[in-house]
Amino acid sequence: MSEAPEAQKPTKPKSGRSPAYPVLTIDKAISQANALRKQEGDYAAPLTSAFAAWGYGAKSSGGRQTLATLKYYGLIDIAGENDARKVKVSDAARKILLDEREDQTEKKVRIREAALKPAAHQILFNEYPTGLASDGTVRHFLIFDHGFNTEAANELISQFRQTASFAGIYEPQKSAAEPATLVDKFAIGDYVNCEIDGQLQWGLPWRIVESQKHTDGEVYYRVQGTGSDEAREGWIPMSQAVAAEAPKDLPRVIPAGNFPPPPPAGTKPKVRTAQEGMREDKASLDEGEVILQWPETLSADSVRDFEYWVDGIIRRAKRRAGIE
Repeated sequence: MSEAPEAQKPTKPKSGRSPAYPVLTIDKAISQANALRKQEGDYAAPLTSAFAAWGYGAKSSGGRQTLATLKYYGLIDIAGENDARKVKVSDAARKILLDEREDQTEKKVRIREAALKPAAHQILFNEYPTGLASDGTVRHFLIFDHGFNTEAANELISQFRQTASFAGIYEPQKSAAEPATLVDKFAIGDYVNCEIDGQLQWGLPWRIVESQKHTDGEVYYRVQGTGSDEAREGWIPMSQAVAAEAPKDLPRVIPAGNFPPPPPAGTKPKVRTAQEGMREDKASLDEGEVILQWPETLSADSVRDFEYWVDGIIRRAKRRAGIE
């Protein structure tokens, strides 16, 4: 799965700017990460050397696109500025590339996590958590809700479908044994219910959107509601999470007596603070708290991509709220 085939050349830049997205499928990106590691080991290499490992010249646009794509997937780390930047294979990529165990469960989960890391993929997965709709429907969503041009939307749809198939995005793998770590039990995007004293706490399953290891050693999941409860979220410990099937044809109104309660009190980890080098802002709404976090220093291109992403969230929220 991690052997490096012949370099897949990214497509040429499109006319009209669209939000950033990976130009390579996750399997091709892993292969390029493997090619870099075979050439440079675990050391940081200048851009020209990295481009050469990927089969491109120093000034090649394909090299720059591959650089960006591997960064989106979290397969490389980049240090420095402009042409003085250096590139090395990330720890996340090493854990994929060097995992030669017969049991590939953890490796598959890591590949799935990498495949869902790009912002463009998160947009698609959040909108279609159980499987993509038709190309026409997805294309309309990307163009009108997130500012993609038609060509970019078509390329992203094709690439994401291949990535989803390879990474098992819609068929997450789980270990049958009791896990010692998060990745052995549930993955981001899985649906779970909360079980306390043998009783399920929610009428409908909630979806895992984040994981966090607390200071007490317990792994916690941040989960979001589904159906009419989709605006609510909270934290539950891994020990209380049980597998649930992805909901189908969710009712828009749930009778008051069956309304899923929030996660039990006292199960939320310590309040998260912005990491070093990051900025964070919060807004308290009637339905809950909105948290936005971003790097303190952003390039002009990144600011525009950030703007596309935030605008898309607002458009989607308006649509769900019935605001024209």
